Amino acid sequence: MSFLKRGFTSIIKRKSRNIILFVILFVITNLVLSGFSIKSASKESAKLARQKLGATVTYEYDMQKAMEASRSESDSSTDGGKRTMPTSEPVSIETAESIADSEYVQGYNFVNSTVVNSDTITPVEETTTDESSDSDNAPADMPGGSTKEQGSGKQMISADFTLKGVLNSDSDEDFYNGTSEITDGRALSDDDVDSNYILVEEELAYDNNLSVGSKVTLVSSDETVSTEFEVIGIYKTSDTSTSSQPGRQMMNAMSPYNKIYTSYKAAESLKGESSTGDDTIDSAVYYLNDPENIDAFKAEAVKKGVDEDTYKLDANDDEYQQMIQPIENVASVSDKVVIIVAVAGIVVLTLVVVLFTKERTYEIGVLLSLGESKFKLLLQFFSELLIIGVVAFGISIFSGNVIAQKMADSLLANEATVTETSKTVPSNGPGGQGRGQFGGQGGPSTSNVETIDTIDVNVTANDLAKLAGLGVVIIFLSTALTSVSIMRYKPKDILTSRD
Repeated sequence: MSFLKRGFTSIIKRKSRNIILFVILFVITNLVLSGFSIKSASKESAKLARQKLGATVTYEYDMQKAMEASRSESDSSTDGGKRTMPTSEPVSIETAESIADSEYVQGYNFVNSTVVNSDTITPVEETTTDESSDSDNAPADMPGGSTKEQGSGKQMISADFTLKGVLNSDSDEDFYNGTSEITDGRALSDDDVDSNYILVEEELAYDNNLSVGSKVTLVSSDETVSTEFEVIGIYKTSDTSTSSQPGRQMMNAMSPYNKIYTSYKAAESLKGESSTGDDTIDSAVYYLNDPENIDAFKAEAVKKGVDEDTYKLDANDDEYQQMIQPIENVASVSDKVVIIVAVAGIVVLTLVVVLFTKERTYEIGVLLSLGESKFKLLLQFFSELLIIGVVAFGISIFSGNVIAQKMADSLLANEATVTETSKTVPSNGPGGQGRGQFGGQGGPSTSNVETIDTIDVNVTANDLAKLAGLGVVIIFLSTALTSVSIMRYKPKDILTSRD
């Protein structure tokens, strides 16, 4: 009689024993399949999140590194001199364009920002709780105030408007995330780089009777440059950030209603004497096709000439990380479930099989005395467990999907709650330093990002294949460990030791 036939016969005759083995294998297959399915679903959800959000990398002067270097130099100085604030270096457009020529980049924007005044329009005035303060008290690195050298000191210059220069206004943070939208006219495009066009906020337009086609003269804060612009678009903003700070001095240029958009070249020219020319910008923002390509893009940019000692490539992937954090935690838990269940399954199954195998000691002795090889006996025990495992595997295909979905929903709900509780205020998005004044944001920010709180779990062919492979390994190891104690005896010893 072949070992397969003996195996089938043993399964039929020992129903109670095999029902217990079936229950154990059924639990193992369902839990392992759930772990594999949740892992696969997590990867798919993360992939969809990456495709939805993309990724932003900002190329700009590394002011933090420069300040740390200045502080270190001052601390090590023996002359007791005061620490000087570093001056930010402009970004070369040539290098920025070279970096943009990449398979990882699906779009980019150039940013220049400054503050200006005007001879033809007045700023929108916002009511503040401190009417006695004047915008002249603004620090030089904040909107509404800038400085110019005069002798050995500095003279404060006030400014009424923020002028933000971009390559394409649709790619600017506020327009990208819906904070601002065009209500009349059109947006700034790549074709407007060499034109003196502006976008004004509708409150500013209303107060100054501006419409599409109106002419506006803007003057640099140091009063060295004056340029006439044409309004090509009017936008509306929902930004009320500066109005929500009671007790703080409101400077005109800080008001979102006094923010004017133009081309990055025009903004550079209105920096007056601090301008470094048309071939430089404050920062460049790159929109990648996948957050997973951030490291590869950075490495490629460094090869193209980015000086990491002076500039930084700031990856704005906070949105992606915030969104997928719960799903990554669930995937991590599912990995642990598979490992724990696999190890526990081997241990439990081995102990149960050892218990049942001891009842078959005499059967083993008889078969060995009849000339059956120990290897075929091992194959018989393996085939018995494998047949039971196949039945459990088949049923788990239907039950595993339901169990996996329930587990995933429960785990994700818990992780989403933990993530929401521990969520901190996100950092600002990318933007230029403004080279002594200030910079605007160049790309999408990380505010108001919803985490993934649902997951659709489906058992895939790949999950079933991995379950089948792991199941065979578990059964084989359990059988092998069980057989060690029995196979070491000789047929005569087994038969004579029978009670």
